[in-house]
Amino acid sequence: EFPRGVNGLLLDLGVSSHQIDTSERGFAFMKEGPLDMRMSGNDPYSQSTAAGSSTLTAADICNEFDEAAIIDILRTYGDEPRARRVAGAIVASRPLHTTTDLVHAINSVTPTFARQKRAGLIATSARVFQALRIAVNEEDGALKEVLERVAPWALARGGYSLRGKSGGDGVMDEGVLVVLSYHSMEDKMAKRVIRDGKVDLFERSSRRRGGSLLEKDIYGNVIDESTFDVPFEPLTKQRKATEEEIAVNSRSRSATLRVALRI
Repeated sequence: EFPRGVNGLLLDLGVSSHQIDTSERGFAFMKEGPLDMRMSGNDPYSQSTAAGSSTLTAADICNEFDEAAIIDILRTYGDEPRARRVAGAIVASRPLHTTTDLVHAINSVTPTFARQKRAGLIATSARVFQALRIAVNEEDGALKEVLERVAPWALARGGYSLRGKSGGDGVMDEGVLVVLSYHSMEDKMAKRVIRDGKVDLFERSSRRRGGSLLEKDIYGNVIDESTFDVPFEPLTKQRKATEEEIAVNSRSRSATLRVALRI
């Protein structure tokens, strides 16, 4: 659809406020609704025909996954410090069918109010609901695909290079990648792709040089630099929302901005 690529790509990873505020979707812990959380909605016809739609619901996870799997989801996608206790409460409260059922399960092991806001019911519920939403919609897999494959491909076809090359029309097309994330997992994925070219590099024996990972032989020579193609170069350090922005939009509090250029 973009034969000449794009000059810039903005990835705003936040969920639409309209989706969150629609109780029938099950995203909002402060509103009564079915424990669904599918981005494609809960229409049976759309589930069976829409490409890429998920048939898994948050209720399925809460009622059918074992405790260990739920713990992993809460830790990985929600940064939940008390994942074990919350997961145990979810299993003990089965069956869960509505958002209220889930909040009650969380509340059974979480104080309604706490000295530290992060430990209270509202903050804990927000993390749990976020984790389930990400798991239901496989958002991490979709983001990895965009960061590792779609963004480098689309921006490269724009013709821009930090080395001074220009597009076919003679105009310097700025291959800018902007990622606005709201969760540490998303930010870590963006950071790794910008720095290393890949999300997962844990299996490689390597050293760092210039912020990237390079595999070396016993003499310190790079074995195959082509396997470590890093398509981006950071433009600035990460940025957080200012106090002025947060005052206008409280949901920007958790936002992190990263900007990079295609090389």
